[in-house]
Parts: sequence; structure tokens; C-alpha cells
Amino acid sequence: MCPELLRASKWSAARYGLEAELIDVADKRAIPAHELVEKLLATLRPALESYGDWDEINSLARDTLARGNGATRQRAAYARRDQLKMLLTCKLQRRRRALSDRLDPNASRAAKHDVHTGLENPRVAMENVW
Repeated sequence: MCPELLRASKWSAARYGLEAELIDVADKRAIPAHELVEKLLATLRPALESYGDWDEINSLARDTLARGNGATRQRAAYARRDQLKMLLTCKLQRRRRALSDRLDPNASRAAKHDVHTGLENPRVAMENVW
């Protein structure tokens, strides 16, 4: 197996976590990471059992497969942050409009409706869904 291919597989695992495909060096093909972990566990089981480590390693591997690794958790946290940011932005815009309505009830009518057609601004309509 060439070192470049192994480095690429390692990078993919670090970047995409257990959702990545990794190189199965025995079969010389890419397979889902969780399948490769299962295959590795099956290969190592006899040795791990002989040293009394099978239960612990198997449990840790199952937990990681279920929860995801660091890359998986970091991507989920990043996605939540972006969703939270978008939600807070929409809520802040609605608060500003509500305050503006209280101060000048006619001011927000112009912002909510196209001045030429009288139709509701689609962006404002989507924000109201939030």
C-alpha cells in the first residue's frame, strides 16, 4: 500500500469521521469507516480476549460508533451554531420590526410590502415562518 493512499485515508477519517470511506488494505478498496472498524475488531478479537481486553475495547468501539468520533461531534456542533445564529438573527429582526411598529405603525408597512405592487416582501414572509 503506498504511503500517499494511507495518508489520504487518515486525512479523510480525521476530516469526515465515521461517515468517511476508508481504505481496506486487505481488500484494496474503499469501504465505510464503520465497516472497517467492525472488520478490525473481528481480526483483533482473539488477541484482545487472550489479554483480557476484549470487553473494554469492544465497549469503547461500540460507544464511538454510536456517538461518532471527534470529527462527527465537531461538525454537529458547527451545524448547531450556524442554525442557532440564523434563528437568533431572524428573532432579532422580528423584535426590531415589532419595536419599529410600536414607534411608528406606518413605517413597517413599507418594509413589509413592495411599494410598487403592494405584495408582501418574500424575505419578510419567510422570516415570519420562524
